[in-house]
Amino acid sequence: MAEVILPTLLAKELGGIRQLDVPGSSVAELVNAINAKHPGFRDLVCSGEKLRPIFRVVIDGRIAREGLASPVQPTSRVEILPAFGGG
Repeated sequence: MAEVILPTLLAKELGGIRQLDVPGSSVAELVNAINAKHPGFRDLVCSGEKLRPIFRVVIDGRIAREGLASPVQPTSRVEILPAFGGG
């Protein structure tokens, strides 16, 4: 199972849970698996069929450019992070 790390922003919504081991072969499958145990999670991170623009996903240290369709390995570390910008 992939290890999913959540920011404080989302962890608060899940009763303080910051790390979960989740089955799935894509970011979408991970989000749906978390949502099955914590209803409403999908609505927090997704808008329709896309990630909300306030979040970025990092898989094994690399930014996931394919959004919800990004592939995940069973040994992956997946971090859902607040988006950041610069100027």
